[in-house]
Amino acid sequence: MLTSHTHVTTRNPYQQFLAIANLQQRIMIWRGIRAGPHTSSPHQPRLGGWLWSVPLTTFCLGSWQLYRLDWKLDLIRKWEERMSRGGIPLPETITPLDEYTRVTLKGQFTSPDIHLGPRTRTDIPPTQHNPVGYFLISGFRNDDGRIVLVNRGWVPRGVGVKSVEGGVGVEGVLKRGEEGSIFMPKNRPDKNEWYWMDLKGMASHVGAEPILVELLEDSELNKGLETPPFRRKAFTNFRNNHLQYAITWYGIMLFSSAVLWRGRRRVR
Repeated sequence: MLTSHTHVTTRNPYQQFLAIANLQQRIMIWRGIRAGPHTSSPHQPRLGGWLWSVPLTTFCLGSWQLYRLDWKLDLIRKWEERMSRGGIPLPETITPLDEYTRVTLKGQFTSPDIHLGPRTRTDIPPTQHNPVGYFLISGFRNDDGRIVLVNRGWVPRGVGVKSVEGGVGVEGVLKRGEEGSIFMPKNRPDKNEWYWMDLKGMASHVGAEPILVELLEDSELNKGLETPPFRRKAFTNFRNNHLQYAITWYGIMLFSSAVLWRGRRRVR
């Protein structure tokens, strides 16, 4: 003899009507629409409004990244063009447009030295195990009597550097200084502690002009200098992620537009 385990609940027509109406209302709420007629009403919520600012903003951000990409590619092209030229004597007048121009100096280093750090090497690809050290900045008295700042290279922490005696010839590229921020510690010139490249402050500290020359490793003039310091390698090391950023912003724009458009069609 078979025994049925199914429990049947009998409802009257009124209870069935209430159950169906409740189910329909839940479905319509889940869709983001109140129960009511299908014609549009001022009381019906519409998906959109200020939310359309999301695809608009992300479109603008993606376009801005494409502009930055074009600017960065032009900067890299100019850098490589200037690096391929030979060194020229230090110009009398230097402007920001002269950055990365190769120049030659003849004279001798002056004191005191400046240790800029802590820093990691900037001429090698970044890794998780890059050692920490500092950049060695020294004054350099050129044969024309001008004293400029020279970034002699990167020195690992705890490693000593021999002083350079007598007249030497060096070659490097013109560089700009850095701008401080609220996230950077303040430099302490009275204790010769420097955390960011304050070009004017460093020049005043050593009695030089606010001109910075960063020495290069591949120069014939610099081969007679000892290492460390490790001098900059002459290759492009600009971070260029603008294309990835543009693709990300445009992807967010397309996704948000699709979601808003689909929600609008459901409301209709």
